[in-house]
Amino acid sequence: MAQHSIMSILLFVCLSLCFEVAQSQLEPFANQCTRSSDCRSRCCFRFLGVGLCVPRDLPDLSCIGLDIGDECSNNSECKSGCCGIRIQDSIAKCIPKRGPNTKCIGPNDGDSCYSSDLCNSGCCFRSTSRRAVDECGPKRRPQECLGPDNGDFCSLSAECDSGCCRRTSTEFRVPTNKCAPRAAENATCSPLIINGLYPDYCPCARGLTCEMDLNDRYFCK
Repeated sequence: MAQHSIMSILLFVCLSLCFEVAQSQLEPFANQCTRSSDCRSRCCFRFLGVGLCVPRDLPDLSCIGLDIGDECSNNSECKSGCCGIRIQDSIAKCIPKRGPNTKCIGPNDGDSCYSSDLCNSGCCFRSTSRRAVDECGPKRRPQECLGPDNGDFCSLSAECDSGCCRRTSTEFRVPTNKCAPRAAENATCSPLIINGLYPDYCPCARGLTCEMDLNDRYFCK
């Protein structure tokens, strides 16, 4: 009986130490994160394409990969097991997984996507309809796949090697977003990113800052 009690105490101590080690490996506030389980607060907030650990009770902030309506990047982040893309603004959010017609993010053909690396086929097709989202499909037309190189179609700046997905033109009333190089010295730049996109110009190349002149225009200096 005494031996059984000693074993129980040792087991309790071991579990406590494991819990403390696990907690010490979690990120504190303001550190970068990928999902909410990375943070001590259990809340990772995505800001300008970067996840940051924040207190869970802050107003007007939603945690990544928790409840319906929270922003996400893959299905595993959501409690519902489904990360879908809203048609109107191409923002991926957790949605209910109600049936076979629910459009969750890849990897199979016909699933929603925002980057080709999410698809088994290696191709996320750019949508040709204003009221539709990009979908995984066979790699029959590589020029229409979303890609990381400058000139490739994109839906978010995070998927471009340059870090800039810019709306370059409108084809048949459908926005055309393409990866573009960062702005060089003295070139026009954009200080803001909206929903993962740069609407007019790209940010500055490394070592430069985007500064406003006397005419309220931004240039890389």
